[in-house]
Amino acid sequence: MKKIIAIIFIVFAVIVADSQVYIGFKGGLNMSSASVMPSVTDFNISRDTISDFVPKFGGNGALVFIFKIKSFSIQPELAYNTKGLKADINQTINDTLLTGEWNYTLHYFEVPLMFKYVLGAGGAGPYLELGGYYGYMFAGKYKEYYKYGARVLDDSHDIDDSFDGDGIKANRHEFGFKVGLGAEIPLNDALIFVSLRFSQGLTDVVTYETKPDNYEKSYNRVFQLSVAYMFEVSSNENKVYYY
Repeated sequence: MKKIIAIIFIVFAVIVADSQVYIGFKGGLNMSSASVMPSVTDFNISRDTISDFVPKFGGNGALVFIFKIKSFSIQPELAYNTKGLKADINQTINDTLLTGEWNYTLHYFEVPLMFKYVLGAGGAGPYLELGGYYGYMFAGKYKEYYKYGARVLDDSHDIDDSFDGDGIKANRHEFGFKVGLGAEIPLNDALIFVSLRFSQGLTDVVTYETKPDNYEKSYNRVFQLSVAYMFEVSSNENKVYYY
């Protein structure tokens, strides 16, 4: 393992020494959803009936580093992302209509590592990217509203370690992958890029003390649109670049 880590470090050091280095910021819009998350079971809501998902919009922002050798780039980031789920509930129980809404807003600090390949000539133009990330959920908000005949449930609270107090806990840690496409636009000694990404969590959003028989794992899924402005901070004079 130590040899592998040493090799990775040496390869990364060689890439950094032989690359153009950019640093900058990006920001944009998220559209997220997830598998159905657990909720208060007071009304015995069936997951199978929850199908009216509504796109949940949020924001993203990141400090971005790019180590670029012509068409190939390594791009680590320090990012903030909002995720979550919004769903409308319409279900008939004992001939009585139950209506309501689930709304989860989850705030994550993420560390993505992306690998990019620019398809355009001279290392500029459209690109493809692929990478992985680690995320930490540092805050969350849960809202729900149900109306069942004369009964009304209206609840809103912060997510600390528990979603509903019945052994369902928030999983603070998340691993996943991102794929995307975009375009790089050179601008003197700077770089602008527009990115459209899909982010898929591979870690269950919640954990149970005792899992129900019909337990289904829940994963975050996010479409991200962002724009970045990057400043060139280092270049290799012995290399010929096109911008």
